[in-house]
Amino acid sequence: MALYFAMSLFLMFGFALAFVPLINVVGAVDSASLFCKISISMFGLALLSLLFLVLVFPYDFAIIASPLRKRFFLGSFILMAAAVILFGMIVGRAVPTDDGSFWLDGNSQVYMITAAAIFFPATSIVDYLAYRTTGPARGASRMVAATMILTLTFFVIYVATGSLPSDWYWMDIGIIAPLAIIGYLIMTDRVDLIQPKREIMTTGAKSAYRLLEGRVYVVEEEKPHFSFTLFSEILRSRCPDCANDESFLCESLECSQCALPCPCKECDLYEDRTQGLVVTRRHPSEIRIDYLIQTTPVIWLSSIPGKDNMDPAKLSLLTDMIANFLEKSGNGVVLVEGMEYLMTANDFPKVLRAVDRWSEAVMANSARLVISLDPRAFDQKELALIERNREVVNPGDKASVERILVESST
Repeated sequence: MALYFAMSLFLMFGFALAFVPLINVVGAVDSASLFCKISISMFGLALLSLLFLVLVFPYDFAIIASPLRKRFFLGSFILMAAAVILFGMIVGRAVPTDDGSFWLDGNSQVYMITAAAIFFPATSIVDYLAYRTTGPARGASRMVAATMILTLTFFVIYVATGSLPSDWYWMDIGIIAPLAIIGYLIMTDRVDLIQPKREIMTTGAKSAYRLLEGRVYVVEEEKPHFSFTLFSEILRSRCPDCANDESFLCESLECSQCALPCPCKECDLYEDRTQGLVVTRRHPSEIRIDYLIQTTPVIWLSSIPGKDNMDPAKLSLLTDMIANFLEKSGNGVVLVEGMEYLMTANDFPKVLRAVDRWSEAVMANSARLVISLDPRAFDQKELALIERNREVVNPGDKASVERILVESST
Protein backbone atom coordinates (compact mmCIF):
# COMPACT_ATOMS: atom_id res chain seq x y z
CA MET A 1 0.00 0.00 0.00
CA ALA A 2 2.78 2.44 0.84
CA LEU A 3 4.42 1.68 -2.51
CA TYR A 4 1.16 2.38 -4.33
CA PHE A 5 0.81 5.72 -2.56
CA ALA A 6 4.41 6.60 -3.39
CA MET A 7 3.93 5.78 -7.06
CA SER A 8 0.67 7.73 -7.25
CA LEU A 9 2.34 10.65 -5.48
CA PHE A 10 5.06 10.98 -8.09
CA LEU A 11 2.62 10.48 -10.97
CA MET A 12 0.34 13.23 -9.68
CA PHE A 13 3.19 15.64 -9.06
CA GLY A 14 4.48 14.83 -12.54
CA PHE A 15 1.13 15.56 -14.16
CA ALA A 16 0.70 18.72 -12.11
CA LEU A 17 4.12 20.08 -13.02
CA ALA A 18 3.83 18.98 -16.67
CA PHE A 19 0.53 20.77 -17.27
CA VAL A 20 1.64 24.10 -15.80
CA PRO A 21 3.99 25.10 -18.70
CA LEU A 22 1.21 24.28 -21.18
CA ILE A 23 -0.87 27.07 -19.67
CA ASN A 24 1.64 29.56 -21.09
CA VAL A 25 1.70 28.25 -24.67
CA VAL A 26 -1.91 27.47 -25.58
CA GLY A 27 -3.81 29.90 -27.80
CA ALA A 28 -7.18 30.06 -26.02
CA VAL A 29 -8.10 31.09 -22.52
CA ASP A 30 -10.52 28.15 -22.16
CA SER A 31 -7.74 25.63 -22.88
CA ALA A 32 -5.37 27.45 -20.54
CA SER A 33 -7.99 27.42 -17.77
CA LEU A 34 -8.59 23.69 -18.29
CA PHE A 35 -4.87 22.97 -17.93
CA CYS A 36 -4.87 25.25 -14.88
CA LYS A 37 -7.75 23.33 -13.25
CA ILE A 38 -6.10 19.96 -13.92
CA SER A 39 -2.71 21.12 -12.69
CA ILE A 40 -4.03 22.65 -9.46
CA SER A 41 -6.26 19.64 -8.71
CA MET A 42 -3.38 17.22 -9.24
CA PHE A 43 -1.09 19.38 -7.13
CA GLY A 44 -3.55 19.43 -4.23
CA LEU A 45 -4.18 15.69 -4.57
CA ALA A 46 -0.44 15.02 -4.52
CA LEU A 47 -0.07 17.02 -1.30
CA LEU A 48 -2.94 15.07 0.25
CA SER A 49 -1.35 11.77 -0.83
CA LEU A 50 1.93 12.87 0.76
CA LEU A 51 0.11 13.49 4.06
CA PHE A 52 -1.51 10.04 4.00
CA LEU A 53 1.68 8.39 2.79
CA VAL A 54 3.68 9.28 5.88
CA LEU A 55 1.02 7.57 7.99
CA VAL A 56 1.72 4.19 6.39
CA PHE A 57 5.23 4.17 4.91
CA PRO A 58 7.09 2.72 7.93
CA TYR A 59 4.73 -0.26 8.05
CA ASP A 60 3.13 -2.69 5.65
CA PHE A 61 -0.41 -1.32 5.60
CA ALA A 62 -1.83 -4.40 3.92
CA ILE A 63 -0.56 -6.68 6.69
CA ILE A 64 -0.92 -4.88 9.98
CA ALA A 65 -4.05 -2.77 9.52
CA SER A 66 -7.38 -4.18 10.64
CA PRO A 67 -10.24 -4.25 8.08
CA LEU A 68 -12.09 -1.51 9.97
CA ARG A 69 -9.00 0.73 10.02
CA LYS A 70 -8.39 0.08 6.32
CA ARG A 71 -11.93 1.17 5.45
CA PHE A 72 -11.67 4.25 7.65
CA PHE A 73 -8.28 5.20 6.18
CA LEU A 74 -9.28 4.73 2.54
CA GLY A 75 -12.71 6.29 3.06
CA SER A 76 -11.17 9.38 4.63
CA PHE A 77 -8.68 9.68 1.78
CA ILE A 78 -11.41 9.38 -0.87
CA LEU A 79 -13.61 12.03 0.75
CA MET A 80 -10.73 14.48 1.21
CA ALA A 81 -9.44 13.78 -2.32
CA ALA A 82 -12.87 14.52 -3.78
CA ALA A 83 -13.00 17.81 -1.86
CA VAL A 84 -9.49 18.80 -3.00
CA ILE A 85 -10.25 18.03 -6.66
CA LEU A 86 -13.59 19.84 -6.55
CA PHE A 87 -12.06 22.93 -4.99
CA GLY A 88 -9.17 22.90 -7.49
CA MET A 89 -11.57 22.69 -10.44
CA ILE A 90 -13.54 25.64 -9.07
CA VAL A 91 -10.57 27.86 -8.23
CA GLY A 92 -8.35 27.09 -11.22
CA ARG A 93 -8.42 29.80 -13.87
CA ALA A 94 -5.95 31.31 -16.34
CA VAL A 95 -5.62 34.99 -17.34
CA PRO A 96 -3.76 36.64 -20.24
CA THR A 97 -0.35 38.20 -19.62
CA ASP A 98 1.25 41.28 -21.20
CA ASP A 99 2.86 39.27 -24.01
CA GLY A 100 -0.44 37.66 -25.05
CA SER A 101 0.14 34.28 -23.37
CA PHE A 102 -1.73 32.91 -20.38
CA TRP A 103 -0.74 32.18 -16.81
CA LEU A 104 -2.23 31.28 -13.42
CA ASP A 105 -4.50 33.96 -12.05
CA GLY A 106 -4.05 35.35 -8.54
CA ASN A 107 -6.53 32.97 -6.87
CA SER A 108 -4.87 29.93 -8.42
CA GLN A 109 -1.43 30.99 -7.23
CA VAL A 110 -2.74 31.74 -3.74
CA TYR A 111 -4.41 28.33 -3.63
CA MET A 112 -1.19 26.50 -4.52
CA ILE A 113 0.88 28.52 -2.03
CA THR A 114 -1.69 28.08 0.75
CA ALA A 115 -2.04 24.36 0.10
CA ALA A 116 1.72 23.86 0.20
CA ALA A 117 2.06 26.05 3.31
CA ILE A 118 -0.55 23.94 5.11
CA PHE A 119 0.16 20.40 3.93
CA PHE A 120 3.96 20.35 4.11
CA PRO A 121 4.21 21.47 7.77
CA ALA A 122 1.16 19.38 8.70
CA THR A 123 2.74 16.31 7.14
CA SER A 124 5.99 16.95 9.00
CA ILE A 125 4.15 17.30 12.31
CA VAL A 126 2.06 14.16 11.75
CA ASP A 127 5.17 12.25 10.74
CA TYR A 128 6.98 13.24 13.94
CA LEU A 129 4.03 12.62 16.26
CA ALA A 130 3.27 9.22 14.75
CA TYR A 131 6.78 7.76 14.76
CA ARG A 132 8.79 9.57 17.42
CA THR A 133 8.62 6.49 19.69
CA THR A 134 9.53 3.88 17.06
CA GLY A 135 13.30 3.61 17.03
CA PRO A 136 13.96 2.47 13.44
CA ALA A 137 11.68 5.16 12.00
CA ARG A 138 12.95 8.20 13.89
CA GLY A 139 15.89 8.94 11.57
CA ALA A 140 13.77 8.56 8.44
CA SER A 141 11.03 10.64 10.03
CA ARG A 142 13.37 13.56 10.67
CA MET A 143 14.74 13.41 7.14
CA VAL A 144 11.24 13.33 5.64
CA ALA A 145 10.24 16.35 7.72
CA ALA A 146 13.38 18.28 6.74
CA THR A 147 12.88 17.43 3.07
CA MET A 148 9.29 18.63 3.08
CA ILE A 149 10.20 21.88 4.80
CA LEU A 150 12.98 22.38 2.24
CA THR A 151 10.48 21.85 -0.57
CA LEU A 152 8.09 24.38 0.95
CA THR A 153 10.92 26.89 1.38
CA PHE A 154 11.92 26.54 -2.26
CA PHE A 155 8.32 26.94 -3.35
CA VAL A 156 7.86 30.15 -1.35
CA ILE A 157 11.18 31.63 -2.57
CA TYR A 158 10.28 30.88 -6.18
CA VAL A 159 6.94 32.64 -5.90
CA ALA A 160 8.27 35.51 -3.80
CA THR A 161 10.98 36.37 -6.35
CA GLY A 162 8.37 36.77 -9.08
CA SER A 163 9.91 34.21 -11.42
CA LEU A 164 8.54 34.13 -14.97
CA PRO A 165 6.48 31.28 -16.45
CA SER A 166 9.44 30.37 -18.62
CA ASP A 167 11.43 29.62 -15.45
CA TRP A 168 8.97 26.97 -14.32
CA TYR A 169 11.48 24.17 -14.91
CA TRP A 170 13.34 25.40 -11.82
CA MET A 171 10.15 24.75 -9.88
CA ASP A 172 10.06 21.24 -11.35
CA ILE A 173 13.59 20.55 -10.12
CA GLY A 174 12.99 22.15 -6.74
CA ILE A 175 9.96 19.98 -6.00
CA ILE A 176 10.88 16.68 -7.66
CA ALA A 177 14.40 16.48 -6.16
CA PRO A 178 13.28 16.54 -2.50
CA LEU A 179 10.41 14.18 -3.29
CA ALA A 180 12.94 11.77 -4.77
CA ILE A 181 14.67 11.76 -1.37
CA ILE A 182 11.35 10.95 0.30
CA GLY A 183 10.80 8.14 -2.18
CA TYR A 184 14.23 6.73 -1.37
CA LEU A 185 13.46 6.81 2.35
CA ILE A 186 10.14 5.08 1.77
CA MET A 187 11.87 2.24 -0.04
CA THR A 188 14.88 1.84 2.28
CA ASP A 189 13.94 2.97 5.79
CA ARG A 190 10.77 1.11 6.53
CA VAL A 191 10.37 -0.30 10.00
CA ASP A 192 11.24 -3.97 10.18
CA LEU A 193 8.31 -5.89 11.57
CA ILE A 194 9.11 -8.66 14.02
CA GLN A 195 10.63 -11.71 12.38
CA PRO A 196 10.07 -15.10 14.07
CA LYS A 197 13.31 -16.71 15.25
CA ARG A 198 13.99 -20.07 16.83
CA GLU A 199 15.51 -20.05 20.27
CA ILE A 200 18.80 -21.90 20.80
CA MET A 201 18.04 -25.47 21.84
CA THR A 202 19.78 -26.05 25.17
CA THR A 203 18.55 -29.54 25.86
CA GLY A 204 17.76 -32.57 23.76
CA ALA A 205 14.88 -33.49 26.05
CA LYS A 206 11.26 -32.91 25.18
CA SER A 207 9.37 -30.05 26.77
CA ALA A 208 7.65 -30.89 30.04
CA TYR A 209 4.68 -28.71 29.08
CA ARG A 210 2.17 -29.04 26.27
CA LEU A 211 0.17 -26.01 25.15
CA LEU A 212 -2.55 -26.92 22.68
CA GLU A 213 -2.74 -25.15 19.34
CA GLY A 214 -5.25 -22.34 19.02
CA ARG A 215 -5.56 -21.94 22.80
CA VAL A 216 -5.09 -18.93 25.08
CA TYR A 217 -3.76 -19.59 28.58
CA VAL A 218 -4.35 -17.06 31.36
CA VAL A 219 -1.75 -17.57 34.09
CA GLU A 220 -2.85 -15.90 37.31
CA GLU A 221 0.16 -15.14 39.48
CA GLU A 222 1.47 -12.21 41.50
CA LYS A 223 4.90 -12.42 39.83
CA PRO A 224 5.28 -13.75 36.26
CA HIS A 225 7.91 -16.35 37.18
CA PHE A 226 5.88 -19.42 36.23
CA SER A 227 4.86 -17.90 32.88
CA PHE A 228 8.44 -17.18 31.86
CA THR A 229 9.62 -20.59 33.07
CA LEU A 230 6.89 -22.26 31.02
CA PHE A 231 7.67 -20.09 28.00
CA SER A 232 11.44 -20.65 28.04
CA GLU A 233 10.99 -24.38 28.61
CA ILE A 234 8.87 -24.66 25.48
CA LEU A 235 11.27 -22.59 23.39
CA ARG A 236 14.53 -24.27 24.39
CA SER A 237 13.35 -27.89 24.35
CA ARG A 238 12.09 -30.24 21.71
CA CYS A 239 8.34 -30.30 21.07
CA PRO A 240 6.48 -32.73 23.38
CA ASP A 241 5.07 -34.48 20.29
CA CYS A 242 8.48 -34.86 18.63
CA ALA A 243 8.76 -38.22 16.89
CA ASN A 244 12.49 -37.86 16.29
CA ASP A 245 13.79 -39.53 19.42
CA GLU A 246 17.20 -39.85 17.77
CA SER A 247 17.53 -36.08 17.32
CA PHE A 248 20.68 -34.55 18.74
CA LEU A 249 21.54 -31.24 20.34
CA CYS A 250 23.02 -29.32 17.41
CA GLU A 251 22.03 -25.69 17.07
CA SER A 252 23.87 -22.39 17.18
CA LEU A 253 23.44 -18.87 15.92
CA GLU A 254 25.31 -19.76 12.72
CA CYS A 255 23.70 -23.11 12.02
CA SER A 256 22.38 -21.99 8.62
CA GLN A 257 25.58 -23.26 6.97
CA CYS A 258 25.32 -26.71 8.53
CA ALA A 259 24.83 -29.53 6.00
CA LEU A 260 23.86 -32.21 8.55
CA PRO A 261 20.23 -33.38 8.59
CA CYS A 262 18.11 -31.72 11.25
CA PRO A 263 15.12 -33.73 12.52
CA CYS A 264 13.45 -30.58 13.86
CA LYS A 265 13.58 -28.86 10.47
CA GLU A 266 12.13 -31.97 8.84
CA CYS A 267 9.31 -32.27 11.37
CA ASP A 268 6.02 -33.56 9.94
CA LEU A 269 3.85 -32.07 12.69
CA TYR A 270 4.94 -28.43 12.51
CA GLU A 271 6.49 -26.12 9.95
CA ASP A 272 9.39 -25.43 12.30
CA ARG A 273 10.42 -25.51 15.92
CA THR A 274 8.54 -23.29 18.33
CA GLN A 275 9.14 -19.58 17.73
CA GLY A 276 8.32 -17.14 20.50
CA LEU A 277 7.57 -13.49 21.12
CA VAL A 278 7.66 -11.76 24.52
CA VAL A 279 5.71 -8.62 25.42
CA THR A 280 6.73 -7.55 28.90
CA ARG A 281 6.88 -4.71 31.39
CA ARG A 282 10.26 -5.94 32.66
CA HIS A 283 13.43 -4.77 30.96
CA PRO A 284 14.44 -7.15 28.12
CA SER A 285 17.99 -7.64 29.46
CA GLU A 286 16.62 -8.98 32.74
CA ILE A 287 14.37 -11.42 30.89
CA ARG A 288 17.21 -12.72 28.73
CA ILE A 289 19.54 -13.19 31.70
CA ASP A 290 17.03 -14.76 34.08
CA TYR A 291 15.47 -17.20 31.61
CA LEU A 292 18.29 -17.74 29.06
CA ILE A 293 16.33 -16.23 26.20
CA GLN A 294 18.75 -15.23 23.43
CA THR A 295 17.26 -14.90 19.95
CA THR A 296 13.56 -14.55 20.77
CA PRO A 297 12.31 -10.98 20.15
CA VAL A 298 11.32 -9.13 23.32
CA ILE A 299 9.04 -6.07 23.20
CA TRP A 300 9.36 -3.76 26.19
CA LEU A 301 6.20 -1.93 27.25
CA SER A 302 7.56 1.53 27.87
CA SER A 303 6.75 5.13 26.97
CA ILE A 304 10.49 5.78 26.56
CA PRO A 305 11.51 5.86 22.87
CA GLY A 306 13.85 3.08 21.84
CA LYS A 307 14.39 0.08 19.64
CA ASP A 308 11.87 -2.70 20.39
CA ASN A 309 10.02 -0.42 22.80
CA MET A 310 6.25 -0.18 22.60
CA ASP A 311 4.21 2.67 24.03
CA PRO A 312 1.39 1.06 26.06
CA ALA A 313 -1.01 3.72 24.79
CA LYS A 314 -0.53 2.39 21.24
CA LEU A 315 -2.48 -0.76 21.93
CA SER A 316 -3.71 -1.14 18.35
CA LEU A 317 -0.14 -1.15 17.04
CA LEU A 318 0.85 -3.77 19.61
CA THR A 319 -2.11 -5.89 18.51
CA ASP A 320 -1.09 -5.60 14.86
CA MET A 321 2.49 -6.61 15.66
CA ILE A 322 1.33 -9.69 17.56
CA ALA A 323 -1.05 -10.68 14.77
CA ASN A 324 1.67 -10.18 12.16
CA PHE A 325 4.10 -12.31 14.16
CA LEU A 326 1.58 -15.14 14.47
CA GLU A 327 0.90 -15.05 10.73
CA LYS A 328 4.61 -15.35 9.92
CA SER A 329 5.39 -18.00 12.51
CA GLY A 330 4.69 -21.60 11.64
CA ASN A 331 4.67 -22.72 15.26
CA GLY A 332 4.28 -19.58 17.33
CA VAL A 333 3.81 -18.92 21.01
CA VAL A 334 3.40 -15.43 22.49
CA LEU A 335 3.84 -14.43 26.11
CA VAL A 336 2.20 -11.17 27.20
CA GLU A 337 3.17 -9.92 30.66
CA GLY A 338 2.20 -6.47 31.89
CA MET A 339 -1.57 -6.41 31.54
CA GLU A 340 -1.75 -4.22 34.63
CA TYR A 341 0.49 -1.63 32.94
CA LEU A 342 -1.66 -1.69 29.80
CA MET A 343 -4.64 -0.88 32.00
CA THR A 344 -2.95 2.31 33.21
CA ALA A 345 -2.75 3.68 29.65
CA ASN A 346 -6.05 2.26 28.34
CA ASP A 347 -9.48 1.58 29.75
CA PHE A 348 -10.55 -2.00 30.40
CA PRO A 349 -12.93 -2.37 27.40
CA LYS A 350 -10.10 -1.39 25.06
CA VAL A 351 -7.71 -3.88 26.67
CA LEU A 352 -10.38 -6.61 26.51
CA ARG A 353 -10.94 -5.95 22.81
CA ALA A 354 -7.21 -6.27 22.26
CA VAL A 355 -7.15 -9.60 24.11
CA ASP A 356 -10.05 -10.80 21.95
CA ARG A 357 -8.11 -9.87 18.81
CA TRP A 358 -5.05 -11.68 20.11
CA SER A 359 -7.21 -14.73 20.74
CA GLU A 360 -8.68 -14.61 17.24
CA ALA A 361 -5.20 -14.38 15.71
CA VAL A 362 -4.06 -17.34 17.83
CA MET A 363 -6.98 -19.49 16.70
CA ALA A 364 -6.63 -18.45 13.05
CA ASN A 365 -2.93 -19.38 12.98
CA SER A 366 -3.02 -22.48 15.24
CA ALA A 367 -0.67 -20.74 17.64
CA ARG A 368 -0.59 -20.35 21.43
CA LEU A 369 -0.85 -17.35 23.71
CA VAL A 370 0.13 -17.07 27.37
CA ILE A 371 -1.21 -14.07 29.28
CA SER A 372 0.33 -13.50 32.69
CA LEU A 373 -1.62 -11.26 35.04
CA ASP A 374 -2.01 -10.48 38.71
CA PRO A 375 -5.66 -11.20 39.64
CA ARG A 376 -5.47 -8.65 42.45
CA ALA A 377 -5.31 -5.84 39.86
CA PHE A 378 -8.74 -6.69 38.41
CA ASP A 379 -12.19 -6.85 39.92
CA GLN A 380 -14.27 -10.02 39.67
CA LYS A 381 -16.22 -8.93 36.59
CA GLU A 382 -13.12 -7.91 34.67
CA LEU A 383 -11.33 -11.12 35.58
CA ALA A 384 -14.32 -13.20 34.52
CA LEU A 385 -14.39 -11.50 31.10
CA ILE A 386 -10.68 -12.18 30.57
CA GLU A 387 -11.02 -15.83 31.68
CA ARG A 388 -14.05 -16.51 29.51
CA ASN A 389 -13.37 -19.11 26.78
CA ARG A 390 -9.72 -19.30 27.84
CA GLU A 391 -7.66 -21.80 29.80
CA VAL A 392 -6.91 -20.61 33.34
CA VAL A 393 -3.69 -21.74 35.01
CA ASN A 394 -2.98 -21.04 38.66
CA PRO A 395 0.57 -22.05 39.66
CA GLY A 396 -0.65 -22.56 43.23
CA ASP A 397 -3.31 -25.00 42.06
CA LYS A 398 -1.73 -28.36 41.28
CA ALA A 399 -4.72 -29.54 39.26
CA SER A 400 -4.61 -26.59 36.85
CA VAL A 401 -0.86 -26.99 36.31
CA GLU A 402 -1.20 -30.72 35.65
CA ARG A 403 -3.49 -29.99 32.71
CA ILE A 404 -0.54 -28.56 30.76
CA LEU A 405 2.05 -31.12 31.90
CA VAL A 406 2.97 -33.68 29.27
CA GLU A 407 2.82 -36.63 31.70
CA SER A 408 -0.68 -35.69 32.76
CA SER A 409 -2.07 -34.95 29.30
CA THR A 410 -0.83 -38.13 27.57
